[in-house]
Amino acid sequence: MNRKISDSFEIPPASVHTLSAIGMIISVTVYDKILIPILRRATGNERGIKILQRVGIGMVFPVLSMAVAALVEKKRLRVVERDYTRREKWDSIDECILVSSSVCCCFGIGDGFTLVGLQENFYDHQVPDSKRSLGIAFYLSVIGLGNF
Repeated sequence: MNRKISDSFEIPPASVHTLSAIGMIISVTVYDKILIPILRRATGNERGIKILQRVGIGMVFPVLSMAVAALVEKKRLRVVERDYTRREKWDSIDECILVSSSVCCCFGIGDGFTLVGLQENFYDHQVPDSKRSLGIAFYLSVIGLGNF
């Protein structure tokens, strides 16, 4: 994969996943500053939409991410198949890293909805006090396992 952004800068492979965090920061900011005021007027709810609706919207984004990843991989395999007989040495494919980074951004946007919504769910009075710490422990375990 071509990781060069310019002649003098090449993105390190491990830093591609920072785009997920950037997508999450952007989605949380847009949600808080733009969507909540609009949704408050539309629904009359203080939060704009219900917490579980927010989590549900966040669950749609990983599905979209997988669809985008499948399309990107399909394109990448076509390039490999087309160029397989022409190359002697395989250093990288002439696909820009920004194409596949859209998958990471989409996951980050989904995390902005899902993870923040789940945290609100457990810290708010949606969960009984006796189950709150257990729920937060499961929530954090899921994040840890997912990242692993």
